[in-house]
Amino acid sequence: NTVSYSEAYQEVDVSEYIDCIDQDLAYVNYGGYLSDWGGSDYPEMTVAFIDEGGNQISQLEPFGTYNSFWTLFSEEHPIPVGTEYIQMILMGTRYAGDDNDSYFDDLFLRVWQDQSCLGMLGDMNADSVINILDVIILVNIILGSDNDPGMGDMNGDGSIDILDVILLVNIILGS
Repeated sequence: NTVSYSEAYQEVDVSEYIDCIDQDLAYVNYGGYLSDWGGSDYPEMTVAFIDEGGNQISQLEPFGTYNSFWTLFSEEHPIPVGTEYIQMILMGTRYAGDDNDSYFDDLFLRVWQDQSCLGMLGDMNADSVINILDVIILVNIILGSDNDPGMGDMNGDGSIDILDVILLVNIILGS
């Protein structure tokens, strides 16, 4: 026999987003597919927000289903100020039969940050203006003469190349 209630969680470190979180400009998008075998047991999930000391700041209302087919759930919620970790909590309750038929698949947890806390895309010299000086800095990054290549990946493809320069020029031209 299996237990009538089970719970599992995974704790995700979100401290790299703390600048936006502490400005109340970060959101969590989480969910996945939930299912039950015959419509009697109840899979559900939620997230909890944890501070740097391991204390729970808050926990969202769980969602779940009695559906015996895969059902996609997706929720978005602001991340509370002070959050360093997010726990994704999975719960399953057996209401009939001998085993707990609460199923989960393709789970996800994403952190979105508002652009206002990230700085201006393309402002390579942080002067609050996007112009030819930023293009020159980006070209110098590509040529290897700039010490901070991490900020040059404008399109987020993992490479700093001509595509990033084209994107920056398009930003300047307003296209």
